[in-house]
Amino acid sequence: MKGGFLPSLVIAGTTLGLMIIWILSGLISGDTRSTIAPADRTEKAHSIVQQVRVRTIVAETPVTTINISGQTHTNRSVVVKAATAGQVAEVLVEKGEWVAPGQLLVRLKEEERPARLAEARALVHRREVEYEAAKALEQKAFASRIRLAEAQATLNAARAQLAHVQVDLDRTRLRAPFAGVVESCPVAIGDFIVVGGTIATVVDMKKVVVAAAVTERDVAMITPGSVAETVLSNGQRLAGLVSYISKVANTSTRTFPVELSIANDTGTVLVGLTAELYLPRQRRSLHAIPPSALTFDDKTGHVGIKAVTSSSSALVTFFPVSIVTSATNGMLWVAGAALCIPPVVHLIVVGQEFVTVGQQVQAVPEAALESGSPG
Repeated sequence: MKGGFLPSLVIAGTTLGLMIIWILSGLISGDTRSTIAPADRTEKAHSIVQQVRVRTIVAETPVTTINISGQTHTNRSVVVKAATAGQVAEVLVEKGEWVAPGQLLVRLKEEERPARLAEARALVHRREVEYEAAKALEQKAFASRIRLAEAQATLNAARAQLAHVQVDLDRTRLRAPFAGVVESCPVAIGDFIVVGGTIATVVDMKKVVVAAAVTERDVAMITPGSVAETVLSNGQRLAGLVSYISKVANTSTRTFPVELSIANDTGTVLVGLTAELYLPRQRRSLHAIPPSALTFDDKTGHVGIKAVTSSSSALVTFFPVSIVTSATNGMLWVAGAALCIPPVVHLIVVGQEFVTVGQQVQAVPEAALESGSPG
């Protein structure tokens, strides 16, 4: 009985040992599969080259414009004011009338001014006679130089008084400072005008200014003296010259005032109209891209485009760009940051979101796909 028991124990122990070995081998083989399988998958994934569609674009130097809103203003406007007091004797112009430089607008009553002018002239004549007499006596040594100097001084004073009276008389005639339109004339015959009182407002309409403001980014792209266009709210399309670009930004809006001067010899351009300005930018190298080609850099988050180093199998590169303006065909004109974009770019137009910088890809020309060729 003792002999039959031992073989059973051996068999049981052997069986148990085999089971343990089998279990352990299963665990080991399971670990090996879990470790090797991802590596196999990664190697297999890398063996597949991503295919992207590319379009070859070439840099251009297009004429682009900065489009901003503005308003028409007068080139200059002067309020004519009285320099002497008096009663209005005559109003020679009406509101809205065109006037020439120096044209008489309003005349004040002269009152006693002509009499004072005659008196001043007579006094000057007397002082001239006295001076000539003193001069003759001084030459003959019958009068001192002091007497001659006194005569000269009184003559000069009389002449100054004559000039003052003459100016006061001239100030009774108020004239247009330049050619323009009488915007207002609020006086009437019989009104008494004090010194500094408003007589009329004359507006220079030979030239109209369209005033607007450009952003900090665009101000450096505008050239003084360049030809620009504007479209007014009444439909008028006009051309003019960029006559003014401020060197100081508006503290509230951080924009820079600009002005476009437009000839208005016929007076057809009205003041106060809303205007759309099209200011030409300085020409520079730009690339035209479809809006869908814009993407982001995975690391920096910068807006840009992805391209390949050649039109065939190549590496993916990224170029940060800034949008300059839109083209008429739905494309975008973009400029490279720090001029980093080469003149010829093989732009990824399909698949740019699924590839990373430095990745090897197969570039398929867009033209080849459109023609039915697989590339």
